[in-house]
Amino acid sequence: MTSPIPLAGCLIFNHHHHLLLLHRHTPGSHQWEIPGGKVKVGETSAAAATREIREELGVQVKIAKLAGTANFSQHSHSYHYSWFLAHIVSGVPTIKEPDIFDQYDYFSWSQLQSLRSQLSPNTQNLLHAYLSHQLSLS
Repeated sequence: MTSPIPLAGCLIFNHHHHLLLLHRHTPGSHQWEIPGGKVKVGETSAAAATREIREELGVQVKIAKLAGTANFSQHSHSYHYSWFLAHIVSGVPTIKEPDIFDQYDYFSWSQLQSLRSQLSPNTQNLLHAYLSHQLSLS
């Protein structure tokens, strides 16, 4: 059996406590997702999350802590995702990979519940973890 592919991303909230999500707009994937991506060999999950945020949104973040983890499957692959609570320390979010993402926005937890069918499997896992009090955000 193949090990899950390690992924990491950042949970970034605005001053209204709304979560920043990216909208993936690629052939076969139209979904809202947590900014993040693959952990490279020799890289920590936290370093990968920080790097991915810089590559996708052009901002520098400071990681506060690991908020949770989850496994999911998508497109015939298994993944292990680490969610890090982070804060933007410099820059303004801007779409840096327009061939992959077409927009970003901030969402309340209730908005995420109503958008559940438009969320990536990982973001659905995050919502479930939040609703079941298995997410460490404080």
